[in-house]
Amino acid sequence: MNSSSFLLRIRIVFATILLTSSLPAFADQTNGVLASVFVILGLGGFTLVNLALQLLFYFNGQYNSRRFVITHTSLSLLMPLIAAAMVLADNSSTAYLTLNLGLIIIAAALALLPLQLKNSPRRSGPHAGWIMLAAAAVLSLLSLLAWPLSVIAAILAWFTVNRQPQENRLFKSCRWLLILLPAGWCVYKLYYIWQLLLGS
Repeated sequence: MNSSSFLLRIRIVFATILLTSSLPAFADQTNGVLASVFVILGLGGFTLVNLALQLLFYFNGQYNSRRFVITHTSLSLLMPLIAAAMVLADNSSTAYLTLNLGLIIIAAALALLPLQLKNSPRRSGPHAGWIMLAAAAVLSLLSLLAWPLSVIAAILAWFTVNRQPQENRLFKSCRWLLILLPAGWCVYKLYYIWQLLLGS
């Protein structure tokens, strides 16, 4: 296996968890760089998207439900935990470790914001479910540029259940469409990456 093929496969592996479709060309130069790239691009991008979702859920009234708050917070903490595991497993110096762990702590603190926002929740409006579906549709479109967003879009559409006071047939159809389409896109991209990894 030549060096260019080997570097390509490394970049493909990390593309499955980053919110971008490629890695910088320097990703193979030193130990710890890949973990730093994941923290900055992957965790950073996830945190920005999650902050937008927190604003949506707060003003749309989802944080009235304690169960929803706990679920959202728990899912939001998964990314910082993954980043922490990567940093601890792949670091070349104390400077890398300190910088990355500092960024991870900030991301984890922001992920805990729903626990504070639940103390002053907004009431859920009559179109709360439709607003969440609209957000899922936007994320689905953005996933054409950064396919990992399709996972968030499908999860968001799934959690619209019981969020609309009157769930008519149109609402249910749109909900399942926005679950299945992003999920299918995600499966397709994962299959494509798997085929590249196998060298086919």
